[in-house]
Amino acid sequence: MTHPILVEAVANVLRHAEAANCWVSLEVGDDALQMKIADDGQGLPARMRLGVGTVRERAAEIGGSCEIRPRSGGSTEVVVCLPVSVPGAEDTGLAEPSTSV
Repeated sequence: MTHPILVEAVANVLRHAEAANCWVSLEVGDDALQMKIADDGQGLPARMRLGVGTVRERAAEIGGSCEIRPRSGGSTEVVVCLPVSVPGAEDTGLAEPSTSV
């Protein structure tokens, strides 16, 4: 399953960046998943940096964070950090992947 935050961030690159390239990196640690989405496009106008609320809101809803920052050359990088375990997931059966076939 592709994470909705990743889908939204890449969709923003496709819609707004006029980029030739988009890079995605994922790093999983003991406590957190870090997603970096970078492009070589035109960068976000100041008004949109504050308005990229969907990605920030989704990250905050599960105890994560989102930073949107300019890269050298005017392009953009989005860094999202999410907890590996979500509080309350144990109660729903979502904490452990299913092994049944």
